[in-house]
Amino acid sequence: MQGYVKESADRLRQLVDQVGSTLAGLGTASTATAQIHVDDETPGRLQLTGAFGWGSTHVRTVVTDLNALTVSQKFSINADVPGVPRQLSGTLPFAAGSTGIALTWTANHQQQLVFNRTNAQIAYRYKNSGVWQPDQHLALYPAGQSFLSVAQGGTGGSTPALARAGLQLGTAATANMGTDPGNAMPVGAFGLGTRANAHTVTMNRWTTDFSIIQPSTQYKPVNYGTLINIGYPGSGSLGSQLWMGVSPGGVIGFRSGDYTDAAFNIIYHTGNTTRAADGTLKAI
Repeated sequence: MQGYVKESADRLRQLVDQVGSTLAGLGTASTATAQIHVDDETPGRLQLTGAFGWGSTHVRTVVTDLNALTVSQKFSINADVPGVPRQLSGTLPFAAGSTGIALTWTANHQQQLVFNRTNAQIAYRYKNSGVWQPDQHLALYPAGQSFLSVAQGGTGGSTPALARAGLQLGTAATANMGTDPGNAMPVGAFGLGTRANAHTVTMNRWTTDFSIIQPSTQYKPVNYGTLINIGYPGSGSLGSQLWMGVSPGGVIGFRSGDYTDAAFNIIYHTGNTTRAADGTLKAI
């Protein structure tokens, strides 16, 4: 009997030694409490596989408010609720069944990525100092393309010509601003649309434009005035000019033909003539 007791005691001691060394190697997780379910947010609990959508097909469905997510997780959208991003069209929400990822640093600093279920659109937004910023969209190339369509905010083409066609741009899109033939004229070119017209150096000029006559203008008909000049096509000196004086005012004149010898003519009007009793006009 004594031998049996001793043998039992030895085996118990051996078992204690084995189990004791094993128990001594256990970490703090051995005494932690596991989640009750995969959406259990109790701090300090062991997460189950599938917790907050990770490691399984389970996702946390957003029912009422995307802005109310407070922990990092995977989620899905089943309705147009607050915080659901708009598609690039600007009016339609991301479709039901779209999924997303929420990442939380603090309650006031978070980020969200949402993947639209029905087309290749991804929306991103972040919360800074407690304020959600507007959605931004990631650019995705359609399958087999190296460019974005116009609907996705791109040009719709892989070459400059295709891009212009996709954006429905006209020939002005490739024109340069300036006053050379074929240029797109800026406001003020040749005196159009501005009060700061160029001063005319000489009356013998053949550029079609609007300009100013001043005392230093060569061959001037008045000291101060405005000028409409129309050059006749070709390389000669033909053209037409209509000018009006501002000092003295009330004077209007013209000339046409070869500027090298064409004289300036004064136009008579009600301001510089009188009408006689017989109806004839007389210069004042």
